[in-house]
Amino acid sequence: MPNESKASLKEEIDTLKRQLNNANQLNNQLKTRNTHIQNRLSEIVHEKQDLIEENLRYKALELHLKSKEIQDFKIDYNKMKHRVDVTKNLLDEQRNDNIKFNLEIVELNNMKNDLYNIINGLKEDVNDLFELINEKNNKIDTLIDENFLLKDIIKEYQYQSLWKFLKQEKPENLDIYEDKFNDELSEIYE
Repeated sequence: MPNESKASLKEEIDTLKRQLNNANQLNNQLKTRNTHIQNRLSEIVHEKQDLIEENLRYKALELHLKSKEIQDFKIDYNKMKHRVDVTKNLLDEQRNDNIKFNLEIVELNNMKNDLYNIINGLKEDVNDLFELINEKNNKIDTLIDENFLLKDIIKEYQYQSLWKFLKQEKPENLDIYEDKFNDELSEIYE
């Protein structure tokens, strides 16, 4: 029966370890993706700043020019404005994705910590179980020793001479038994 519970505890620990490894792998993947998104966001922000500066230059040129070039610059300006809007939308999407990924990372870290706590609790339970088994084994060993000594005492009584019996002499093993086991008897039978 202890082997079955020990095996089930091992299986549970193995399952928890696999879950922990899976959570760690997912966490690492999310961290890598988050780094990639952060790098991409930096590039998009830089591009947006460049586009805004270019947009301002085009506005200044529009005020100074009053010819066909004004129309060309308006077209370019509209293109740039569209690119800025698209870039802004992309930035907003990336920012929202980044927030979601950070929340998932926090949740995975919490799950990982919970799994560590469960594993540590199981380790403590297994250690307590082994201590209890060792205590029981020690008590069993003491009972076996006592049993052998009692068998020897019974044999000595059986083969005791009539003269020793009438003198009410105790066998030698009875003294050993009383010295060794009288104090331990109450503890063993509790």
